[in-house]
Amino acid sequence: MEASGNGIYTIDIIQSLQMADEPLSIVVVVDEGEKDRIGRIYIDGRNIYHVEFENLEGTIALKRLLDKPIKKAYIVRMDRPISYRTMNVEVDEALFLATFDRKSTGDFHTRFIYLDRVAQEMDKEEGVIAFFIVNASDKSDVLEMAYVKNGYMESRIKLGTRAMDIVRRGLKLAEECNSFVCEKNGIVYYVKKVGQEGDVMRFGVLIGLSIVPMDVMKLLMERLVNVADTDDVDW
Repeated sequence: MEASGNGIYTIDIIQSLQMADEPLSIVVVVDEGEKDRIGRIYIDGRNIYHVEFENLEGTIALKRLLDKPIKKAYIVRMDRPISYRTMNVEVDEALFLATFDRKSTGDFHTRFIYLDRVAQEMDKEEGVIAFFIVNASDKSDVLEMAYVKNGYMESRIKLGTRAMDIVRRGLKLAEECNSFVCEKNGIVYYVKKVGQEGDVMRFGVLIGLSIVPMDVMKLLMERLVNVADTDDVDW
């Protein structure tokens, strides 16, 4: 199948195919002025398992492609996936990350971490749901990093949106104090300012059930912020 048109992005093509369970390859022709560039995305069982763009492969190539305007896209149904694999990201997760970045910036740099040290710290505490790093200013807000426990994955978009909304509403409050707490419907949002560069403030947002003691939330926030600042693992 071939698709083309103005105002279409690679992420739009992927979104249109998110229910497809058969192996597919998507060849996109990216419009970058004087020279067209070619990208290839391989999907199998709702997982993106390999991406190529110029001399890049894997997640780096996917990041570069997702927010690119395209001239044409060719969708090829395959008998079987190719054997070469450079990544394993669910289509839904790629769409989740791109949703937040496209609201605020053209750069796709959010990290969504399932494993390693952030997950290890989160899994120690019962009743803690999610952790986000949000960069915010008067002009924009960007979800930079996110971790949501498996039991709450279906609510991840709602949680991420809520985290950014609380940070946005609390910018003025953050100028007077470094942290604040919001509670709604049995869910506690503990927000802590953890850095600033120019007019952009960096916040940690820790979300948990109201049964979690605040002292536990504060201690966990300190550990998670330290991990987030030192962790160089890409999603």
